Amino acid sequence: MAQRESFPEIRVTPPPPRGLLLYDGDCGFCSRSVRILERIARRSFDKRPSREALALLPEPVARTVSGQMLWLEPDGSIWGGSQALLRALRASGWPAVAWLFGNPLVRPFTRAGYRLVARLRHRLAPPLCQLPRT
Repeated sequence: MAQRESFPEIRVTPPPPRGLLLYDGDCGFCSRSVRILERIARRSFDKRPSREALALLPEPVARTVSGQMLWLEPDGSIWGGSQALLRALRASGWPAVAWLFGNPLVRPFTRAGYRLVARLRHRLAPPLCQLPRT
């Protein structure tokens, strides 16, 4: 079952001032991916391992952190998975790339690709990732 990528009925309080990327800091693939995004970013963006912010997340959202990255908007809205990736790309100064991956023709492939990588990430970096395979 695919995880939800939007939580329109839920808001995080207090919201982050400029948006916040939450990622699996225990996963080598995830940590390395965030470092790469940081290195190519045109603008700095806020990020934290999800375990550091788990207590701040509403319970339905907290249940999803082991399977997807999250983006918390300054208005308190919460986005997961490929939607979080698109927002992180925008925040890091790559709005054209975010637009490309988010446009209606490409969007289904972006979502499917994200889900595939999220599911296989333990195989992509086995010595680095400490989480059990699901």
